[in-house]
Amino acid sequence: MTFMQTARHFLLLSFFATLFGCGGSGDGRVVDEAEEQTALKDVARMLDDLSKAGEKPPATPADLEKFAMVYPYANTLMRTKKIEYFLGAAIDGSSPPKQVARQVGADASGGWVLLSNGEVKKMTADELKSIPLGGKATKK
Repeated sequence: MTFMQTARHFLLLSFFATLFGCGGSGDGRVVDEAEEQTALKDVARMLDDLSKAGEKPPATPADLEKFAMVYPYANTLMRTKKIEYFLGAAIDGSSPPKQVARQVGADASGGWVLLSNGEVKKMTADELKSIPLGGKATKK
């Protein structure tokens, strides 16, 4: 499946989910999952789709904007400074893992992180100190 086919499928799924609803708690929140965790999973899907299409990960903020419509949840949380993506970072199964994206402030007080092995997990600030960044930090 090409990237454009995946994008089309995602847009159709989004349309029907919006039209008919998609479960959850009924008040717009996702049950049992932090919004940052959901957004980081969205970033992982984006990077996985790019890899399958033979494309490189976003290396500039402008590159990220190209995917705003296809991965709206991740884009919204990046724009509102709730998660940060490290430019050029990829899901590559590297060992030891690197930080691909994380909840803003996680480096100081802990939070959700996307690792280069594709795992999204909650980590303490001390745990994050031992894991290098997988890309370039954006200017705050």
